[in-house]
Amino acid sequence: MDAYEKFLVDLKRKFDLDLTGYKRPQMERRINTLMRTLNIVGYDNFVQELASDKELLDRFIAHLTINVSEFFRNSSQWDILTKKIIPQLLTKTQNLKIWSAGCSTGEEPYTLSLIHI
Repeated sequence: MDAYEKFLVDLKRKFDLDLTGYKRPQMERRINTLMRTLNIVGYDNFVQELASDKELLDRFIAHLTINVSEFFRNSSQWDILTKKIIPQLLTKTQNLKIWSAGCSTGEEPYTLSLIHI
């Protein structure tokens, strides 16, 4: 287990924060950028700082959050949804209900309402 993998285990154990589902290069780059900005060297030291400073922990979580919302964001995902997933679901019911979780300004559910099936 390398230092980054151990860091992920520590985040999960100490803060119940699971980053394993995210692309490693992107997460590692964002985390390392914040650590450099804060002049913190080493993931172990960063975990200790996060554990002792609630404001830093909040800043860390905010730093990881992607604050992007736009119509048809990640178009390849919308293609899969409209060409494969929704048609398959519609074979089972014509009364399809879809929930869009975690959308800040509504572009994602509006996009869903705009797609032509």
